[in-house]
Amino acid sequence: MSYFIPFLYLMKRIFAFVMMIFGTAVLVGCGTPSAAEPSTEKLAQDLTDAGWVMYGKSACGWCVRQKDLFGSAFAKINYVECSADGVKEVCAVAGVTGTPTRINKKTGQKIEGFRELDYLKGLLSGSVVQ
Repeated sequence: MSYFIPFLYLMKRIFAFVMMIFGTAVLVGCGTPSAAEPSTEKLAQDLTDAGWVMYGKSACGWCVRQKDLFGSAFAKINYVECSADGVKEVCAVAGVTGTPTRINKKTGQKIEGFRELDYLKGLLSGSVVQ
């Protein structure tokens, strides 16, 4: 019995330490979206000007991650929320079968899935071959 009490004390200390580390990680990861860099602002505007529309859902983790890459510049992206009532049909007619999906309204080109910013820049320069 004399070994059990120090063991419980040690386990409580370890648990408290782990929870402190986990709590810090959660707080750091759940910050507000950062201000966009000028290059991100330009990319967002250029994608919209080139005719690209992003289709997504608020419950889609990849869509949220894609939005977070742009930060506040995402406001310049032409975006359609496919989970909204009355819009689901618009997404289906556009040929959206999964999210996130980007469709260029000028060329008809369709890009499905999460994409890094460098890939999206390549769409504008024509260096991405689909």
